[in-house]
Amino acid sequence: MTPPADRIMSRQETFQAARVFPGGPLLITRDNFAHPAGNIDISLRRVSINGIAATIFLPGGVSGEFVWARDRIALSLGTHEFEV
Repeated sequence: MTPPADRIMSRQETFQAARVFPGGPLLITRDNFAHPAGNIDISLRRVSINGIAATIFLPGGVSGEFVWARDRIALSLGTHEFEV
């Protein structure tokens, strides 16, 4: 599966680090990206005009970063649930 251009992108050539950032008029979205280490799963839901709830899973060996407006949240192995 090709990652949506406005949702998941590699921060390194080997895709050992991922950047997740929503784009467009997001209300609810779920995306899945097949990675050699396992699937990267994201679920995003708008909770207010400026707020978003996120659930993101990164497989072993992959770190990441979630970017929303001015917020940046570091991601590591496993499931992360948060609101910004």
